[in-house]
Amino acid sequence: MAFLLVGAIVGAGFASGREILSFFGGTPSILIAPVVGAVFFLGSVLFLSIGRVVKASNITQANLLIMGNKHIAADIFLLFNGVIILGGKLAAMNSLFRMVLPDVPFVYAIAAGLLCAVLVARGLNGLLKSNAVLTPLVIVIMVIICVAAIMRTGIVGDAAVIEDGGEPGFFRVPFSFSMIMIYMSMNMMLASTVLTTIHTFSKKQVVWASAIASVIVAGLMAVLILALNSANYNVAMPLILMAQNGGAALFYAAFIAIALSVFTSMMTAMIGLNSWLRPITGGKWYSILLVLIAGLILSMLGFENVIAFLYPVIGVIGFVYIGWCIVYLVKNRKNTRSKDKLILKQLKP
Repeated sequence: MAFLLVGAIVGAGFASGREILSFFGGTPSILIAPVVGAVFFLGSVLFLSIGRVVKASNITQANLLIMGNKHIAADIFLLFNGVIILGGKLAAMNSLFRMVLPDVPFVYAIAAGLLCAVLVARGLNGLLKSNAVLTPLVIVIMVIICVAAIMRTGIVGDAAVIEDGGEPGFFRVPFSFSMIMIYMSMNMMLASTVLTTIHTFSKKQVVWASAIASVIVAGLMAVLILALNSANYNVAMPLILMAQNGGAALFYAAFIAIALSVFTSMMTAMIGLNSWLRPITGGKWYSILLVLIAGLILSMLGFENVIAFLYPVIGVIGFVYIGWCIVYLVKNRKNTRSKDKLILKQLKP
């Protein structure tokens, strides 16, 4: 479960370092990492707790219980969010493979999307098993590349020099708490479509899985920030540039890490979209095909444009959805389960 949570946030944007630079600037503060970890813990507990309470089989059922007759607005937002995330991942996969293979538009995105569709068709168990194997490998590769970059240039390089006095030390670099909240809201919206449909874990398991995942994310982000501050890596995929500076072996390791991180988060997005569309289309393959086509169309915008312009929109709107979820949990701590069960029974085909 912990690796499912980590896999939801460690996508192409995070693993490449692009998200951190886009949201927090060219010299991000190391203090961002523990704050992100804390917010990630709370968000994970929130959505897993929602899953335990509503016991819904898809996000539409969960939204109906959370928001009542306003659930359509939430459904549309999460559908919009999922398509954007999926489009960004497909664009990232296409850009990544065109670095090492012939420059053929869309072929690599289509191939990755079809493989992802096959695994998604197997359901949530396929996602859990994939994350359990792939996410630890991604983490190890990222740490190796970042540590190698830090060892080459030192913990604080020219990029981390403070303008107000020229003294190094990015602990003093200011950061915006509101931007952290937008960033984490954006990331948690992707995870919410899956986490709100998981209801087999106890309260203790929810807390422990969220705690372990948040420590991993905070630690990984801290190492990545240290590496980003060690030199000027303000490019489309900073981790790739770090690895290139360390030789061919690190470059291909970075390639593998980003490709795997793209794939795990792509699966999370696709499985959430599939759960939303499947009751409408009447078959999982019809819904998966529609999801894949929509993602491929949006991927035409390109990886950097999706992160820079669309991800923040998801984060801002996500605040409202998170707030509604909190209100629902507070109101439903002790009762209304019989009412919820009746609503879910009426929804079943």
